[in-house]
Amino acid sequence: MPATMDPPVNQPKPKRVPFFTKDNAKHFSELAQKAIQDRIERARLTKERERLKLDYREIRLLRVRKQLDKLDKEIERAVHDDPKKLRDLVQAQNQLSQQEQMLSMRPGPGTIKPLPERRASGRPTIEMEE
Repeated sequence: MPATMDPPVNQPKPKRVPFFTKDNAKHFSELAQKAIQDRIERARLTKERERLKLDYREIRLLRVRKQLDKLDKEIERAVHDDPKKLRDLVQAQNQLSQQEQMLSMRPGPGTIKPLPERRASGRPTIEMEE
């Protein structure tokens, strides 16, 4: 066995068959164009879905805030009238306030831990005596 990796002399090199021929070039071109158009359409739909999602959140937030304003007016009227009606209005206001807090992406009370105190620098300071 020879030490070099040369191909054997007796065997001819295999003939290369072209992947694209005159017969199939048009078909593969159409497939490539369709794939490109599909990718562009998917990207457009993704952007549109994100826009609609943001719009829905903002629209819902506006609705909740309008309802909170209406409840404030009703609570002002119900303060002197019926305590049961006042309790129901306050419960509704509490539920709407929670929705408003989530829609406006504010953290709830107690969900953020306070940061640990940091030193002024990473190195300890040396105190000088007089």
